[in-house]
Parts: sequence; structure tokens; C-alpha cells
Amino acid sequence: MTGSARSPDVPLLIVGAGRVGLSLAAAARRAGMPAEVVGPGSRRRTVTVRGRRLTVHAAGIRFACLRPVLLVLAVPDDDLSAVASEWAAQLPADCTGIALHTSGVHAARVLEPLQHHGWPTASWHPLQTFPQPDPARFSGIVVSVEGDPAAVSAGSRLARRLGARPIKLPPALKALYHCLATISCSHVAAQMLFCHDALRAFPPAVRKPLAHSLRALSAATVAGFPAENPAAGITGPAARGDRLTVAHHLTVLREYFPEWVSVYQQLDDFLRRQTRHD
Repeated sequence: MTGSARSPDVPLLIVGAGRVGLSLAAAARRAGMPAEVVGPGSRRRTVTVRGRRLTVHAAGIRFACLRPVLLVLAVPDDDLSAVASEWAAQLPADCTGIALHTSGVHAARVLEPLQHHGWPTASWHPLQTFPQPDPARFSGIVVSVEGDPAAVSAGSRLARRLGARPIKLPPALKALYHCLATISCSHVAAQMLFCHDALRAFPPAVRKPLAHSLRALSAATVAGFPAENPAAGITGPAARGDRLTVAHHLTVLREYFPEWVSVYQQLDDFLRRQTRHD
């Protein structure tokens, strides 16, 4: 491997102008690091992220590679392999650096085209949700890193510079890691979206306070999980062994939302096993 990144202040070249890419660029700039963003489309544009103006360069732009760069591919998972191939094909032969990607599910090997170009590669995934671009969301979070040693070191330095904590993951566990992240984030959101939609069955005057209280209840449930024994934080009918209550819930779901019956049953069965009320 010929590329190296001896300082966290090597220029960041971020490919992808989505919520993660823009958050990363703004966070890097805020930390005093040089960062440029390349987005889709054929025109250069300017965006504002939390008061910080960022230029998003056109996809076909060519950068002068005068010193090693830290290339970060912040693109959708399904596009990652193709984007890596495109950038490997267009890099000048004398351009050196390190390549990272922000996918949670893919390991570093998806960047194989860049690795063949002589660049160390690593996956660099912030364990965070980005509902909108926000540089502050890197502060205090975990960033999982795996790949070539030089790239892992560079990615770890980058994470620490942004106020995050890097952890090294075995490549074989990346898919399971991201599955758990999805269940902890997107699937929780799916349940809250269902509850929000279900509130349409209630009188308009009570929908807003109920929606607020359900969100607060969800947040309090997660916050109340004991670190050493999370099952001890489970409450509700499954924890109490209230089978008649569960039966009432299933009856009302069959009437109003039959597609959620099997979801409720599987979650209830799991909770019963965890609390030994099976």
C-alpha cells in the first residue's frame, strides 16, 4: 500500500451530498479541517448547514491531487461499489491517499477498486441518526472502523477529531452490527410512525398530547434500560404475564390494523421469553 494519512488535517474529499456527507463536511470544517464535497448532478451549488456555507462540486469535477487525500464515499449502500469503481478509474496514477466509506453494512472490501489503485481502505460508520445535516451529531458517538491498518488509523483519528469514539469491528460482524443499528433506530421509528398513524382513530383534540406523550414514553423506555441487565427494564403486559391484556390488544388490532397482529405477537413472544413469562 502506498497511500498514507499521517495527520488528521489531510484534505477530506467527501463524495456524496446527502445528510451524512454534508454533516461530515460541516463537522470537519468546524474542527478546522479542509473538506470538499462532490455531489450528484452537473452543476456546482451552495448549501447551508447549521449556518455554515458549503460548496457542493459537480460530479464530473477533477481535483488537483498535490498531496495525499482522505477520500470518503458517503453514498447509498447500493451505489457504493459502482462509485468506488468510478473514482478508481479517474484517479491520476500519482494521486495517493486513503479511502473510507460510511456504509454500516458493507466492509472495507467493497472499496477493492481503490485498493487495487494502491490506496488503503476502511469502512467508517457513524453510529448515529441524521434526520437532517448537522455537524453536532458526531459529538460523543461511536464510529465503527475496520479495514487496512493505515486506513483504520486515519479513520480513528478523524473520528476523534470530530469528538467521536472510534471502535474496531471484525469485518465478519459488519452486517449483524448494522442490523442491530437498524432495529435500534429505523424499526423503532416504524413503530412510532404506526402509533402516530393510529392516532387518527382518536378525537382531534387529544391527538397532539397523545402523540407527544407516546414519544416521551418511548424515549423514557430506552433511557430506563439498565446497562448490565436490559431485560430488567421491561414493563407492560408481557413483563407482568397479563395474557388477557394481550388478548384485548390483539382483538383491537385485528379490527383496526390487522397487518400489525403478527408484528405484535412476535414482539410479545420475545418479551415473554426475556422476562420468563412464556
